[in-house]
Amino acid sequence: MCYIDTVKELISLTNTYNLVEIEIHQDMTRIRIKKNGAGRLISNQDCRDAMPCVSTEEFPTESCVITSPMVGTFYRALSPGSKPFIDIGSEVNSEKVVGVIETMKIINEVSAGVTGRVVEVFVEDGEAVEFGQPLFRVQQTHT
Repeated sequence: MCYIDTVKELISLTNTYNLVEIEIHQDMTRIRIKKNGAGRLISNQDCRDAMPCVSTEEFPTESCVITSPMVGTFYRALSPGSKPFIDIGSEVNSEKVVGVIETMKIINEVSAGVTGRVVEVFVEDGEAVEFGQPLFRVQQTHT
């Protein structure tokens, strides 16, 4: 029996409600989703709190790091040979998809969570990423 939709819904619930672990039992089936890492789940929307914005000579205005919300394989484009979602110099807003992470054959979109311009890329297409690993640095613009 296939439980892909159930697993997708549980992953969505853990992300929506910042859960570290969720488990369900139905008849003889048990599904448990447990996030890697300890403590509070850090979403990209919490970027300013999780990775404090910094001001340095290299980046004269505030910048923020977009981090991986999960473990998996990061892709900068939707398919091989396609144009990347973003590059250095791309303008992003909080909803802008910056890449996707494949985990257990499920493709998860990663959104910027901040508004600004991409100034640095930390990962390559097809690279394995860990929870909280830096993906991009964004020079923030205030709206």
